[in-house]
Amino acid sequence: MENDGQRDDAVTTDQLPVADVADQASYFGGRVRTFRKARGWSQEELAKVLANFHKVVLHQTTVAKLESGTRPTNVPEIFALASALGVSYDELLPPPVVANSSEDLTAAKTAFERAKSMANARAKEADRARDQAARTQLEADTLDEKAKALEQEYRKALRADVVQRRRAEKLREIAADIEGEGV
Repeated sequence: MENDGQRDDAVTTDQLPVADVADQASYFGGRVRTFRKARGWSQEELAKVLANFHKVVLHQTTVAKLESGTRPTNVPEIFALASALGVSYDELLPPPVVANSSEDLTAAKTAFERAKSMANARAKEADRARDQAARTQLEADTLDEKAKALEQEYRKALRADVVQRRRAEKLREIAADIEGEGV
């Protein structure tokens, strides 16, 4: 099987019948729309709630695509949508399909294990990214402190330079006065 840019361990929609995937996305989208309308929110208002309170950035058009079943979603979005809409995530998801055979059960277990592995890997990636962001912020704070200290030293040096120039000017004036008296 050729790799078309997707990770080999990814659970793809080609592992499920297309009608099932489309039906599931359509069901999910319909549930999101139902709960959104029950709250009296527009798609744009839902997008703002997701961005402001759940750190999930979806544009109004993306919400529309989710509701129409034409845009897939991911686990963090499902949880954020459920939380924003005040429902449990399982109220958004379609009812489980009962497996018809042990083959179906094995395939479902394999898909679940892959999804679980991917979720764990992405959680680790997110942790690493948060750690890197914290280190970067610490470095930025340290550089900011150094810049402030250098600015203070620079200002102090400028003040000292002004004082030295004034003293030099005063000494020149005194020397001129002395030369003027000695003549």
